[in-house]
Amino acid sequence: MRVLNCKNNQVLVTNLRIANTFFKRLKGLMGEKSLTEGEGLLIIPCNFIHTFFMRFPIGAVFLDNKDYVVKTMEIKPFRISSVVYKAIKVLELPGGVIRKGLVQEGDRLIFIED
Repeated sequence: MRVLNCKNNQVLVTNLRIANTFFKRLKGLMGEKSLTEGEGLLIIPCNFIHTFFMRFPIGAVFLDNKDYVVKTMEIKPFRISSVVYKAIKVLELPGGVIRKGLVQEGDRLIFIED
């Protein structure tokens, strides 16, 4: 599955994993060595995340029920995000994606099946 930002037609993810069960959400990216360009993890349902036991920073994109970005954060390892009450899912991206301006609050994302 791919993820596209409608505002700038930027492809954010070419290889999306989905964590939609309790155990997949619990594990998330823990134990992974990295998250490379083009990879992403969508956590459903979710409105806050942690990076405990992770070895790398991530970009977190909090989405509402219509896939609009309601909050973005760059999060270092062993941190907890704030709760984003408007969010129902979180897209985790490689660190630096938020700083590059590839996705911003108010953007709408599209999830495309391959």
